Amino acid sequence: MLIRSIQIFVKYALIICSLSSFIFIVIKFYDHWELISKWEMNSQEYFLLFLLSVLYGTTLFILAISWFVLLQNVENNKIAIKPAIGIYARAQIAKYLPGNIFHLIGRHFYLQHFNFAHSAVLKTSLLEALLMLGCAFLTSLLFWNTVLIPQVDLSPSIVLGILGAVVAGTHGTVFFQLNGPFANKLKTWVIALFLCSLFFLLQGCIFMLSSLILNWEISSFLIFVTAISWAIGFVLPGAPGGLGVREFIMFFLLNGIFPETEILILLAMFRLITILGDVSFFLMGLIFNATPEK
Repeated sequence: MLIRSIQIFVKYALIICSLSSFIFIVIKFYDHWELISKWEMNSQEYFLLFLLSVLYGTTLFILAISWFVLLQNVENNKIAIKPAIGIYARAQIAKYLPGNIFHLIGRHFYLQHFNFAHSAVLKTSLLEALLMLGCAFLTSLLFWNTVLIPQVDLSPSIVLGILGAVVAGTHGTVFFQLNGPFANKLKTWVIALFLCSLFFLLQGCIFMLSSLILNWEISSFLIFVTAISWAIGFVLPGAPGGLGVREFIMFFLLNGIFPETEILILLAMFRLITILGDVSFFLMGLIFNATPEK
């Protein structure tokens, strides 16, 4: 009984946090609306915004492939990569519905056509959630030094990443020739971990590039901000696409470094980039069938 009461308390506490974050951001936009409404973009900046939206939509293919890899690990050879991407793209757009679970329900619905067991779909969703949350925190941790040492513009993590890529390229062939149940599962997790981490790195770079519209200096600190805000927004329930929560965390981390009005403009632009990116990913995903070929 006590455990149940604690669970209910935590659930509603998190929901209150989500609503409070959203209300805080709305109030901030209201307070700064006079200055925000006077801000204008030129044609080149609109074009950059469009390119970043398409780029973000393209990076979602990385997450789709990662999900496919996990799905294959749970039940092998039941689905090809093209219909898996088609399912992921169609269902992903539903994350903007209240509850933040309808994209998962959508995947479940489509996978029934491929005779996937309910337990397999649930297991894949759980593994994906844990993996993405872990990769988001990992990415933020790798760029944590830019918080401790803000004057260091290029994180040593980039150097480590390059060295890691060299090592992977040198020894990757030997690694992927390993066989056996344990080796196959290890390969699955290595591939999925790499893909998810790459997504969060690219997402941070897109946020960093969007700041150029405001004439901010390029800083890998913005990658840290993007990754940690995504992770916290993912944990808090009820917020469609992390709406409000991620903006609150970003505002909190950037406030005091940049003017509040510019931060709010950047947050609005990045939210627009992600929404347009999700729509473009949905449209691009329509070229792939989401049902078995007859």
